[in-house]
Amino acid sequence: MPKRSWSIDSLVLIFSFIVVAQLLSYAIPHGSFDRVPVPDEPSRSVVVAGT
Repeated sequence: MPKRSWSIDSLVLIFSFIVVAQLLSYAIPHGSFDRVPVPDEPSRSVVVAGT
């Protein structure tokens, strides 16, 4: 009896990558940046470089 080789369907592989990426987005904290108000327009703010 010959051995059967198996392979993962490409859609299953892509879907598993999407699921892993979604789970990692909950586990890894999002970044935050320091902001300062624009001198001419205090209602707007800009990101401080290097933060």
